[in-house]
Amino acid sequence: MATTRAWTVLVASGLLSGCGGNGPDTIAERVYQGLPDGVTPATLHGNESSIAIIEHDHRLALTLWGSGSCPRLPVSLHALNRHSIEITVDKKTSGVCTADLGPTTSVIKLDPEEIDTASEVAITLHDSWDPNLPATEITARPRQP
Repeated sequence: MATTRAWTVLVASGLLSGCGGNGPDTIAERVYQGLPDGVTPATLHGNESSIAIIEHDHRLALTLWGSGSCPRLPVSLHALNRHSIEITVDKKTSGVCTADLGPTTSVIKLDPEEIDTASEVAITLHDSWDPNLPATEITARPRQP
């Protein structure tokens, strides 16, 4: 009976973890569900599917919308110049993803020697899981005091 109970707990915990166990190795220092501090749905412009804020500590808060159980996470960053970068994202998934469209924010450390963190930075987002998707262009702006 104890073996059956332990097996049930293992199976249930595997099911509850959903898509969280497999997927890309992210370059983010931290990932969390939700919007960056100070950003609310009321402050968005209506159709933004990506948000990028350069924080005062040379970190980029990159928010992408999608499934909460299979979020799109940054896997690589390439600086084209001090005001333009490319980020490749991949889905963290090992199976079925929930249809709960919501924001996931990834915090990425930027090198101020390579990227001007005091100015706007153009970001080109590439989705690695589907090469047929067009790149997305967004602008990262420094957080206002």
